[in-house]
Amino acid sequence: MSLSIELIQPLMSGGRSSDITDIITNTAGGAIGYGLHVLFRPVTDWLLERLKKAE
Repeated sequence: MSLSIELIQPLMSGGRSSDITDIITNTAGGAIGYGLHVLFRPVTDWLLERLKKAE
């Protein structure tokens, strides 16, 4: 997805340009975000279940 956005940017008006560092940082950000999701998913599931029991 990131690669396709970067390839389309030069076709848009406004002087946009694409760069390999954009692709690398976007991919790294996605990987970090997914890692945080996997790490904190058990915590959020536990909290949501606890809130349901409190109702």
